[in-house]
Amino acid sequence: MSFKVLANRVLVKPDPPQEKIGSLYVPQTARDRLRRESGCTGIVRHIGPGMLMSNGDRWPMPDIQVGDRVIYIDQPWPETSIADEKLVVLRDDALLAVVENDR
Repeated sequence: MSFKVLANRVLVKPDPPQEKIGSLYVPQTARDRLRRESGCTGIVRHIGPGMLMSNGDRWPMPDIQVGDRVIYIDQPWPETSIADEKLVVLRDDALLAVVENDR
């Protein structure tokens, strides 16, 4: 399957929720709280070209690349599944930071 991400969208594969701490299982409510407190993280899989401005130029995308680990705002983002991989569709302004030295 071939596709092209449009405008200022970024597809991110979210990190799985932490189900265990040591040998203890973490209940779902505590997992949700941990995710809110620690931020949402994931790996960038696809990047759009940027938003088209009224003068015909493209608004530059943030300094991210495919494969970067990013921290993004915790909201109910739309999800999609491409090639059996669950991805979250974000806008470029939802990205908060790139985690360095993670590759």
